[in-house]
Amino acid sequence: MFDFIYKWRFSFLLAALVLNILLVPLLANIGADSAYHIGSILVQLAFTLLLVVLVFTVGHNNKLKFAYGILAFVALIFSWTNLGNNSGDISIYRNLFSFAALTFAMVLLIKEVFSDDCVTMDTISGALCGYLLLGLTFASIYAFIDVIQPDSFVSTVTATPLDLSSDHAGLDRIYFSFITLLTVGYGDIAPLSQPAKLFTIIEGFFGQVYLVVMIARLVGMHVSQRSRGN
Repeated sequence: MFDFIYKWRFSFLLAALVLNILLVPLLANIGADSAYHIGSILVQLAFTLLLVVLVFTVGHNNKLKFAYGILAFVALIFSWTNLGNNSGDISIYRNLFSFAALTFAMVLLIKEVFSDDCVTMDTISGALCGYLLLGLTFASIYAFIDVIQPDSFVSTVTATPLDLSSDHAGLDRIYFSFITLLTVGYGDIAPLSQPAKLFTIIEGFFGQVYLVVMIARLVGMHVSQRSRGN
């Protein structure tokens, strides 16, 4: 059972990432006007699932896994404590530790994919997971920026500031991150503050570099694998 889970660990992680990116933002506004914040609870449950899967997925080193487990646990404490409340120091720590947990996992994941010596479907899933984690990581950065420097982003359609740190702005946050990562740039959301502009540039750059380097690595691994087979 554990061998099966380990063999397809990146595929399970890919499913958890897709859940967080595609489904959760659409559910975030459910019960927004009620006292129960059902949408926010769903967001937190999906994020908890993602971090739990990451703990069991990233890295082979037990010490690194333990360190990451502690970091993920702290991130979840602040995330659940901040449920339904997007102001104050707790919100700052929530976004900071969420960013740290996603960044740590992304680095370990990419390192593991690059260390593989053969291409499998799970390896390809791992490469996709690295790219999706990159987008989620920058989404958490934008949330953190908007907490410490409000009105860092603006909707050019309505000419009003956007609070990308809010639970109910999950779709806008993820949308802005991924159109930047993909260098689509529709221009409907624009960075205003200096940190927001800086990290938008950095994300666009890393998005292109990741695709070029990862595709080259996977092709090289596949060619080497076929050469050994012959």
